[in-house]
Amino acid sequence: MSKQDNLLYFNYLRTISWTGKLYFRYFLYPVLDHHLRGKTLDVGCGLGYLFNIRRNSMGVDINPYCVDYCKKKGYAAYYFETAAYSFEDASFDSVLFNNVLEHIADPTEILTEINRILKPGGILVAGIPGIKGFKKDPDHKVYYDEESLAETISKYKFKLHYYFHTPFRWDYLNRNLNPYCLFGVFSKEP
Repeated sequence: MSKQDNLLYFNYLRTISWTGKLYFRYFLYPVLDHHLRGKTLDVGCGLGYLFNIRRNSMGVDINPYCVDYCKKKGYAAYYFETAAYSFEDASFDSVLFNNVLEHIADPTEILTEINRILKPGGILVAGIPGIKGFKKDPDHKVYYDEESLAETISKYKFKLHYYFHTPFRWDYLNRNLNPYCLFGVFSKEP
């Protein structure tokens, strides 16, 4: 992304409605935290909502404005290009990969890296938007449903345990009012 695109996206994140911020802070991230364990890496940490709940987490992001914002709040956030590949093998118990996968045309490099840094049996929580959310962002490159999410991630030695949706999935509302996100909870195979 260009410097201008990074700044635009950072400002977009900062201007999310107060109801959206409440949703992230008091619903979504507490729900996600329930599925994570131990030392956690948030890939695509954005404004650092996970840090508010899971203090022993670290984050990486491709947007330097997001990283600087998180660092100013005292969070362990790093620029993806320089940090992601410097983590030691098997150094995390879980990885949150929330609304990132759909932005990547070929996820081979990132999913291989996530596999490398996760401990055996470690948890990967991967979130992707439903169709309405996918269509809202012109930067989304690949649409995933339950089947294609499991198929893609399992290629990198992860085993699917279950799915969940937030806030919930009800086809009528999701088509007409409210986009949802699909989350898959995977573990790293030994």
